[in-house]
Amino acid sequence: MNLSWTRRRPLWVRIVALTIFVLLMPVIGFLLLNRFGKELIAAEEQAVKAEAAVLATALEIAAVQLDPDQRLVLDMDRAMELVVGHTFAKSPNSRVRLYDGRGQLLLDSDRLIAGLLGQVSRNAPLVPRGEGYVKSFVPTLSDYQPYQEQGFGDIGFYSEVATALTRETLASGIYADLEAGRFRIQGAAAISSVQAVLGAVLVSHDETSIEAALRALNQRVFLIFLIALGIAIALALILASIIARPVRRLSQAARRLTAKDIGPAGVPTFPHRQDEIGDLALALKHMARALIERADAAEAFAAEVAHELKNPLTSLRSAAETLGRVTDPALQAKLLAVLTEDTDRLDRLISDISASSRLDAELARDEVGRADLIAVIRTFLNGQALVDPAGLGAITLQQDPDLDQALVRASPTRLVQLVQNLLANALGFCPDPAGIDLKVQWARPGWVRLRVQDRGPGLPADKLETIFKRFFTDRDQEFGKHSGLGLSIAQRIVEAAGGTIWAENREEGDGAIFIADLPLVDPSAKRLLRAEDRAACP
Repeated sequence: MNLSWTRRRPLWVRIVALTIFVLLMPVIGFLLLNRFGKELIAAEEQAVKAEAAVLATALEIAAVQLDPDQRLVLDMDRAMELVVGHTFAKSPNSRVRLYDGRGQLLLDSDRLIAGLLGQVSRNAPLVPRGEGYVKSFVPTLSDYQPYQEQGFGDIGFYSEVATALTRETLASGIYADLEAGRFRIQGAAAISSVQAVLGAVLVSHDETSIEAALRALNQRVFLIFLIALGIAIALALILASIIARPVRRLSQAARRLTAKDIGPAGVPTFPHRQDEIGDLALALKHMARALIERADAAEAFAAEVAHELKNPLTSLRSAAETLGRVTDPALQAKLLAVLTEDTDRLDRLISDISASSRLDAELARDEVGRADLIAVIRTFLNGQALVDPAGLGAITLQQDPDLDQALVRASPTRLVQLVQNLLANALGFCPDPAGIDLKVQWARPGWVRLRVQDRGPGLPADKLETIFKRFFTDRDQEFGKHSGLGLSIAQRIVEAAGGTIWAENREEGDGAIFIADLPLVDPSAKRLLRAEDRAACP
């Protein structure tokens, strides 16, 4: 059996489809059993009525004669021959009883056959008491009136006989023989002449044939149940292999990750699976890598913060100790200026560190947003034109003619912070806003490029990569006025949006260029993991 199609279906579809398939099998079997059992009983009832009518007609033709008083009566010898012959011609479960016009029993085929062939056992249970299989069927014996045997000398007689004698019509009934554990179906027909009703014939069937058919059907249903049970067990094993085993491996890997026994490389990925389990394994591996990278980054950041805070604190301590020992007013004023400058530097450094720490937490918590980069930049520059017309507000945006919208995966707040940090960095090296070019252009199909270019001194060739590291600054003439976190924050915003950022020097003249490529968002794209995410996990 080719099961390759199941690997292309979501796991919940497979579970629902297989469960419905297994559950429908016994349900359909019992429905068919109910319908078929009732149809068998109804058909047998019609057959018994027809048999009684035929036998009554035969008795009218062959067993009715005139007595000495010229009255029509039944010839008992001839009637006995017809009853015995009919009984032998039918199945052993057929019984014929002959009644006179007053309802008195005249002949019983059971007694006639017993006299000819020996005692005939009636009412023998088909199965031992307490194990009647008919009770497991639908319909059951409890659906019908209990059967009560009436023989010679009994005052009452069967209702079918009474109906046939009074109305001269066919009558039938279905009874439940609880002792024998079987159905009894009876049909009666009147034996009549022109003068009067001479009697009635009652044909009874102990329905072992129906019971045998129902037993066979019950066996088939039980076989269906066994097959369904086998299928259910097989499916349980398959589902255990599909779900339980990989989930168990993933949970064990998660516990080992918590205990630091393994790294992200030890998490299984199941590359052959394209369903939720495969996605879960990849997501767990990515999460483990991200957590370890974040822990390493936090550890490195803490060490860098300690180093950066140590410099102004050392300067503050030295100036404070010296201030208490000097008496020259000019020197005291100079030391006070150093204290003020170091305090401002420390306050600015702590504020930038706090902003950088909040950014990491907010990027981890933020849901994936979408914003138009061009619209965000225009709104930001219009606001800056009101509060800082000689600085950031004097910078204008340039864009490709065929680029009207640039929808990227980032929130407007993060895009504003990105643009502000890049422009502030450019103004730090090129104070004249006229020397700064801000452009949004096509990078390649599906990607947009943000380009900030200045006419400052440019960047040293060996610092083009290190410039994005935390606390890095190349402004020796303005030492202490910049924390070196602006470009680092910009890089993290770009990478969180799925893009890349780098720096290079202008080919013509002095100046630096900062370039950020961001992927455009497809409004109809809904994917949990990208193809490159899968390729990145061996």
